[in-house]
Amino acid sequence: SSYANLEGSRGNYCCVSFSGCLVPCSKALCCCIAPVCCSTKPDSWPMRTRASAIQSLATFHLQNPGCCGALLGWYTYWHDMGYDFNPGDGRQMFYNRRDQFGPNFSTLGKAVVGEAAEVEKALLRPMNRGPYLGATNMRASKLPMAADGSGRNIFLLNVASGGAPDDDGFHAAYRAQLNAYIFNDAQRKRSLATDPVMKTLLARVATAYQKAKAVGTPEAIDAFSEDAIPDFTLDALHWMTLGIDLRNVNDPAVARTRSTLKSAFYSPQASGASGVTYWLWGGEVTAFLFKYLPFLKKVLTAKVKPSVAMAWNSVGNTGDDLQEAAFDKAAAVYESSPALAAYAPDVSNPKSPSKTDFVRGLIPMFAIAGLQGPLVMCRIISDSTYAGEAGSWHPYNGGIPPGFQLPLQDREKLRLVLLEAMRLYPAVNGTAYKLPERTAFPYADGTTLSFPKDCPVSLSYVLANTDPKAWGPDPLKFDPYGHAEKLWGPKAIFFGFNSVGDRGDRICPGRSLALELGIDFLQAINGGKPSLPTGAGKAKRSSSGRSTPRGSS
Repeated sequence: SSYANLEGSRGNYCCVSFSGCLVPCSKALCCCIAPVCCSTKPDSWPMRTRASAIQSLATFHLQNPGCCGALLGWYTYWHDMGYDFNPGDGRQMFYNRRDQFGPNFSTLGKAVVGEAAEVEKALLRPMNRGPYLGATNMRASKLPMAADGSGRNIFLLNVASGGAPDDDGFHAAYRAQLNAYIFNDAQRKRSLATDPVMKTLLARVATAYQKAKAVGTPEAIDAFSEDAIPDFTLDALHWMTLGIDLRNVNDPAVARTRSTLKSAFYSPQASGASGVTYWLWGGEVTAFLFKYLPFLKKVLTAKVKPSVAMAWNSVGNTGDDLQEAAFDKAAAVYESSPALAAYAPDVSNPKSPSKTDFVRGLIPMFAIAGLQGPLVMCRIISDSTYAGEAGSWHPYNGGIPPGFQLPLQDREKLRLVLLEAMRLYPAVNGTAYKLPERTAFPYADGTTLSFPKDCPVSLSYVLANTDPKAWGPDPLKFDPYGHAEKLWGPKAIFFGFNSVGDRGDRICPGRSLALELGIDFLQAINGGKPSLPTGAGKAKRSSSGRSTPRGSS
């Protein structure tokens, strides 16, 4: 049912609450029981009807956050996670919902926007943020705070920007320090495939890939994906960004540092094997229930597969003391890194973070994005390349079609191939923010629905990057050269890296680094000769990939 006409109904709030909640709840109860004895395929009537009922509840809750309180929102969030979230392929839930309700709908406690035009408008506007990231909700009480006791949130991904109502200037100040100390000329030089450290790391991962390919079994490629790629991204990204050389694993000091960083970002506890249920099953509400009903924690934790969670769940969200200790050890490594040896806040800007706060903010940013996006990207493109000979059997496969001829010695074309693979299989499914003011969207049943200020919204890259209105009548076709203008350049509308092409106030500062690393990785594992980005060593490039610096925001 539609709730488009509920605006202005505050005078009949109790009636609205009753009619808006009771009917969908009754439908949802019946439809949750029906699949026990009926088909559970997404297009079967019990599943579609149940999804419709939950859609109604979720939308009503988002439009009327005071109605039914946290319980209603928690129930719909739990339902969508438990029934729809697919750890093997995070795209499928979004595709199913789009087939049922269109590109904009409600799920996972958020208004999901998947229409390309609406996603573009949102990414180019000022953004309020909160404890939301993509499909997940974080525990606000676990976000990193400033060391001065001010209670100021210093997690860059959760602070407002661009002059949004909640923007206090910290986002711009932190970005300025990132550009000064991390994404600078020294980083760009270390990132080149001809750099001695990168040369060694690329050779190692190429050798591991060729050995796995020679064995020729799914198990061998799985082992490469689960072991060699994380080793490569851990070592390469810490060298590129912080100048930490982890090559010599036979050196006890290097081995200890490497173990510290791997425990923080790529260990089983980092991937949510322990404590993931704190966020997965409803955040603060579940934490409250677990406190007074501890047996629930054991039951639910036993049912949740570790693969459901990624390292970005563990930004202290899980309440896992072991993980927080691992982050503290990683922070000590970062503070003593070559890139931050001379770190100093900008004395002309009172919002500029101290070294301690800079690192405290950097750790979760690397855990959620910096060390996760490139990891998933490398897994997707390596398994896709192998699938050209072995078939599409690996769960990460889906980027580059079997038999596609890689232009290994043409970096510009290879970049298009990489972007097209990421368009069809994003390393990150989307991003989330809070509405800075009451906003209307074209919604699930063809109406235009209005949502209040601070309503959480998830911008779906999965859907926007496959919107026929933006990408043509066959948006799932792999066509890097046909989509060239939309993937790269001034007319680009590729949705990823928190931007539209290279536009957007919150564009990922590591965008250029990640793309060039992906190109080098593809060349290395496929036997191509290493090449350099256009203008490397000649023209200064900003972290976004523009030919001039972006500045601080």
